[in-house]
Amino acid sequence: MFQNESSNDQKILVELVLLDGRRLKGKVTVPYGSVLVKQLNGTNKFLEFEDIDGTQKFVAKDAVAELVEARVRKTPKLEPSKAMESDNPYAVLGVPPDTSHNKVRAAYARLAKLYHPDQFNSVTLPPEVHGYMTAMFERISSAYTELKAREMAGAAE
Repeated sequence: MFQNESSNDQKILVELVLLDGRRLKGKVTVPYGSVLVKQLNGTNKFLEFEDIDGTQKFVAKDAVAELVEARVRKTPKLEPSKAMESDNPYAVLGVPPDTSHNKVRAAYARLAKLYHPDQFNSVTLPPEVHGYMTAMFERISSAYTELKAREMAGAAE
C-alpha cells in the first residue's frame, strides 16, 4: 500500500468524484504488473493518490462515487497548413490581400513568435521538430519581407 521510492509502480492520471461532490484530479498508484480495475476491486480500503499539486493522499474507496481515467491526447502530426504550401505571402501570413501594413506586421509578429526556433533553446527538441519550426519561421519571414518590399516599391511610385 505504501509505495517504495524505487518501485516500478505506475501512476495513472485520473479524476475522482467523491460522494460529497468534491472532484480530485491527480494520479492513482497501481502496483507494477496490475491494472487500475484490479486496484479498485482489490481488498485494500484505500487508494494511494497523488494530488495534482504533488500532495500524497490516501482516499477511502467507499468515498469514491466515480473515477475517470484521463486519456492522453495523441500529438498532432507536424505538417504545414495548406496556407503554408502557398506561394502567396498573404496566405502564408494568414491575412487578406487588402490588409494594412500594421496588420501584416502584427500577423508576422504573432507567427514569428510562435515558430521562432530560439524560443526552445532551453530544451532539446527532436530534429524533425526543430527543422519544422525553422522552416516555418523562414517561410513566415520570407513572406513578410516580400510584402514589405512590395509596400516600399508602391510607396516609391
